[in-house]
Amino acid sequence: MRNGKKSLKKASVLLTTFLLVVMCLAVDTTSVSAAKIKLNKTKLTLTQGKKYRLKIKGTKKKVKWSSTKKSVATVNKKGVVTAKKKGTAYIKAKVGKKTYKCKVTVKSKKAPAEPTATPTAAPAKTPVLSATSLNMRKGEYYQLSVQDPKHLPVWTSSNKNIAEVDSQGKVHAINVGTTEIKVDAGIVLTCTVTVTMETKPQTEPVLSKGVIKGQRSVKNEAGESVVIEIPLNTYTYTFSTIPTNVEELKQYNISGDDGRYKVLALYIMSLRTWKPENQTDCEEMIGYLCNKQLSVYEKQRLAEQMKKSKQYLYLGNAFLNGATPANDYTPSQPYSITLTQNSVVDEDQIYIPANPSIPSPDQYRAFIYCKASDSGKWIDVYKSSKDGNWYMYKWMDLITSIKAPASSNPF
Repeated sequence: MRNGKKSLKKASVLLTTFLLVVMCLAVDTTSVSAAKIKLNKTKLTLTQGKKYRLKIKGTKKKVKWSSTKKSVATVNKKGVVTAKKKGTAYIKAKVGKKTYKCKVTVKSKKAPAEPTATPTAAPAKTPVLSATSLNMRKGEYYQLSVQDPKHLPVWTSSNKNIAEVDSQGKVHAINVGTTEIKVDAGIVLTCTVTVTMETKPQTEPVLSKGVIKGQRSVKNEAGESVVIEIPLNTYTYTFSTIPTNVEELKQYNISGDDGRYKVLALYIMSLRTWKPENQTDCEEMIGYLCNKQLSVYEKQRLAEQMKKSKQYLYLGNAFLNGATPANDYTPSQPYSITLTQNSVVDEDQIYIPANPSIPSPDQYRAFIYCKASDSGKWIDVYKSSKDGNWYMYKWMDLITSIKAPASSNPF
């Protein structure tokens, strides 16, 4: 009896082992079979109108064919692809749950050559520039173009200080003078650009003198510092014309006795011309009032302060009479500027004596007080021994930050 049970148990174990082996073989066979399934082409190029039969290898299962873009290529149930028109499409073959793809590129059918006639090539057109000469005013823009270019036009300027040109042929007049704008469009074409500047007649500002009370710190007989009251001369200039460029600025007389103050008044008027799109007019005007060209550092410093919080919108106006932060620096009409003598020394005394080790002209100081700042702003000036004009020696104090206008306050 026991032997019978043992034999039955052994037979059961053997049967179980046999079934496991068969199942593993079946799984492996399926995996191997699945791994061998593939499309005979994964990329295919056909000329318009041509056909090609795609096949699935490694399986006898039913294949479902489809096209992602039937306007370019179609496929029938047997896998035959027909090229329709130029473009790209994907032919899909679905076997069970898995999809196989073939990228089909269709090229255009070449037109057959006419056997009896030889085609005549159209004569090549010569590129033409839309203008060969331009008369522009300083600050203006003009769009140049090329007809029938042989390749992408490349634009250059012979003198960027007079006129610039961008990659699209747009010309910007910078300074007075003549330059050439050239374009390479297969052949080099040239446009001569002459830049002029409108100069309006200017009228000298009306000067009104006054006296205000001031204070000065002095030493008494005991050597102690005391503050005394002194009279301070004021100079108010009222403008009926406003200079907007250096040629207009040169019409003003800065050689008179009041030249040290008029230079400062004209400097403030010059600040009003600075704009991000036209910085040169202001730079030239300040350079003239300094009797020299501004350095790269001075130009950079001027631009930094003007762009800071968009001060260029109101900095120049801030020093005009009637302008306050509360009214967004809107000056009274007509424009006027009031300047004051230095309170530290008498008016005819040199403010900073010349330093023998650092050659410099004898300098005087002029002040302007306004609602834009908590303290007075000043410049140092000198009188040239060569032409008798008054020029600025130190001028940057006026381009420091001032109070923001009321409209810029979000509260």
